[in-house]
Amino acid sequence: MIPTNIKNIFDEATKCLAMSCFVASGSMFRLCLDLVTKDLLEKWLEENQTSEQQPNKEQRNKLANRIDFLIDQDKIPKRLKDLAHCIRHDGNDSAHDGTTGEDEALDCLDFTEALLTETYTLPAQINEASRRRLERRAKSSN
Repeated sequence: MIPTNIKNIFDEATKCLAMSCFVASGSMFRLCLDLVTKDLLEKWLEENQTSEQQPNKEQRNKLANRIDFLIDQDKIPKRLKDLAHCIRHDGNDSAHDGTTGEDEALDCLDFTEALLTETYTLPAQINEASRRRLERRAKSSN
């Protein structure tokens, strides 16, 4: 399940895109990525409090370094590395240069949807399917 704050930002980005506000949507998709990586880092930190390999200041505070840290820790699938950095780069173009056009904004939409699906939707669906399977097995063994 996608956290509410991230879903709200994604929804706002898609509204901007629908209104042809491409620069705004690109910035919002980047913000979505930023919030996803902060959420994943927070979860990783909770799960690895005693690990010697803690993220450094740059990995905590800079999006590019946070993405790479989370990929190295398998919190973001390695196959999404280029995709995540594309959202970051295109979002930076929006926020810093105002150069995002429709094609770039549509790419950001596609990439962000894929990231959210891989990060939140698919794992939740797999967990739910596993839960149902265990329930069925428990019922059949009685």
